[in-house]
Amino acid sequence: TILSTGGSAALSGDNTLIAAGTNKLKVKAFSLTTISTTAMTCIFKSGVAGAELWRVLIQAPSGASAGANLSVAAPDYLFATASATLLNLNLSSANAVHWSVSYYDEA
Repeated sequence: TILSTGGSAALSGDNTLIAAGTNKLKVKAFSLTTISTTAMTCIFKSGVAGAELWRVLIQAPSGASAGANLSVAAPDYLFATASATLLNLNLSSANAVHWSVSYYDEA
């Protein structure tokens, strides 16, 4: 079953996106957007202070929004957490990022 969720993160450092599943959280799609004119590194991680899974740099021009999105068809996936581990988004600065993630929980 493919699940989707989204929200906003604005804390520098780790921001929990999805609580730990029973298996691996396999991300098949993500979207990140911001209006921040400050360059920001957004790193998806497996767990709190965990291993880096995917890195994106975003910065919006003044008066506009910017972002990144990527998707693959299931059963393929872009990246996966370790088993029974949450998905984290680590931000290099305290600027708002709106996010969406589609994923499934599978061994």
